[in-house]
Formats: sequence, C-alpha cells, structure tokens
Amino acid sequence: WQVQRNGCDPALLTRDCIGYENGVLGGVVSALTSLAGPGDPVLVHSPTYIGFTRSLQDNGFRIVHSPLVRDEQGVWRMDYADMDRKLKQYHIHVAILCSPHNPVGRVWTQEELARLGKICVENHVYVVSDEAHCDLILPGHQHTCYASVSEEMAEHCVTLISPAKGFNLAGTQNACAIIKNKEDRELFSK
Repeated sequence: WQVQRNGCDPALLTRDCIGYENGVLGGVVSALTSLAGPGDPVLVHSPTYIGFTRSLQDNGFRIVHSPLVRDEQGVWRMDYADMDRKLKQYHIHVAILCSPHNPVGRVWTQEELARLGKICVENHVYVVSDEAHCDLILPGHQHTCYASVSEEMAEHCVTLISPAKGFNLAGTQNACAIIKNKEDRELFSK
C-alpha cells in the first residue's frame, strides 16, 4: 500500500523494518523513550496537534516549538532558519514531523522534506515522522514519505503510519513503526 499509493521506497519497507505499535501516539512515546531522556527538549512545529503536547508533557519531555509561518498566498511553511537555530540553541536531538501536518493540513513537498532533512542530518537530529494522515490527501497533492527522500534521512528516522485516520479506525489503536536502521529498530523494540 505504501509503495504503490505513496511512493515509499520498497527497500525501506522490508518485513523486518515494520513493527506493531499501540497507536501513533504510543509509537511517538516509544520512539522518544528510546532516543531521548526525561527533560530532553523535542522540536515540534506549531500549531501543534494536542495529542503530541499531552504525550510529550505526560512523559517528561520538554517541547520546543518552531512555529509554521504563512506566506503571501496563505500557505503554511516551515521556518528552516528558526528550526536550525533552535536545534542548536537547545541541543535538540529528536524532532517530530507531522506529515501531512495536523492541524494545518499541509502536504509537504519532497523539496520541503529534503530541506528539513538536510538541517536534521547536519544537526544530528533523529526525526519521528507521524504520517497517519497520509491517506487523506486531496486531488492535486501527493504524500511523500519522509524516509523515502534520501538514504541518510531514512537511517535517522522512524515513520509511524496507521489506518486510524484514513479509514476511520481510530478505535482500534493500531499503527506501524517503520525503522530502516537495524540498531535503532532493536533499541526501539526494547
């Protein structure tokens, strides 16, 4: 499904790269618990999905917001300079990406994700990419899996997907965590 519908790299989606999670927010917490410690700062775009806010705060992580900005056409954009500055200033090593973004509904382009990935790779930041809304794309837009943009980005990322949003199955509380890097997968599963 992810390869055919969303153009995900088939090498990323080998059977051993995919694990079960108790919902996307459970996956976010599992990822953060394996990658950061209590009190550590985590970069999140704002406006922020309230589920991220509660999950991070309830598990002892410190939220550092990087506000999205509206351009002249009213399109929400990432502020790359702000992200880079905050990653350095707060010594952040984990960022959460919501792709497509909830609540603003932005479908990030491959170019936007590549630019974000370059900043994260340069700053040694691991990306937790919540892609639960990837099946709710309007015509004229195409979801790009963050980890499919480059090998380097795939090696420093956990992608979380779920049928909850796109197929109205939120009550089932199921999700998949896709992790290409074998060592990270083992750490995540512990």
